[in-house]
This record gives sequence, C-alpha cells and structure tokens, in this order.
Amino acid sequence: MKMFKCGSCKTPYKIDETKIQSTQLTVNCSKCGSKNVLRFGPLLIAQSKDSLQQVSLKMGANTIGRKTDNSKCDLMLNDEYVSKQHATVYIENLDNKLYISFVDNGSLNGTFTKTKSKLKKDLKYPFLQDEYFIVGLTKLTLKLN
Repeated sequence: MKMFKCGSCKTPYKIDETKIQSTQLTVNCSKCGSKNVLRFGPLLIAQSKDSLQQVSLKMGANTIGRKTDNSKCDLMLNDEYVSKQHATVYIENLDNKLYISFVDNGSLNGTFTKTKSKLKKDLKYPFLQDEYFIVGLTKLTLKLN
C-alpha cells in the first residue's frame, strides 16, 4: 500500500499498487470530488525553453520525434532541431530488473549527453535517473516513481 493525497483538498488515501494494471490511474476524491491522475513507472520529462512535457514510458520501445502533421511518436516535440524519428527509449525487464536505455536513431542534428558527448547512431546508452540527454533544444530526463 502506498499513501497519496488529493491534489485539491489534501485528503489522504491508500492505493494498493499490486492491483494496478496500467501506468496511469485516475482517482476521484471521496471528500471534494476532484480527479487525481496518478502515474506509475518511469516518466520521461522533456524540457525546452517554452514547454514542459511528461510521458509515462511503456515496456519496449518509446519513440521520440518532431511534431508534424503525420507524426506517430510516443513523445512528439515542438522543436525544429529534432528529427521526425530522432531517438528511442527502451524499457526492458531482464532477470526481474528494469533496464532503461537511450538510442539515437541516426538523427540529423544528433543527441548529446549532459557532458556534451555526441551519441553514436543505434548504440544503446544506459539512461539513469541522474543523467539526461539533449535532442535539438530539448533536455530529456528520467524520473522513476
């Protein structure tokens, strides 16, 4: 059991995380009726000069690309320096351990680490909570719940 509080009235309530089947759960507060959205599992946070986005990561491939009329990426960025299929974040379960990796898909402008090193195309880099990657003018960080 994990304790949560309503975002509006701060009423505490318990959630049994073992019974949750998805990465997101909507709970209506019994006191004030507010809807509370709870996210479980790893989150990818995209921060640019004028926007902040959060995406719940799913098992397998999570694609990142530039927002266009026909984009089909899991995370679409409004950043002209990001390719249409710029990068992929992989979530893998190996020996009951969660492994998260980041791959540049051969983007035109490249992907960089926090030390400004350019990633090599199609090579998996570990994506840890204290690390971040830069695609175009957007900083991508990982948050583990």
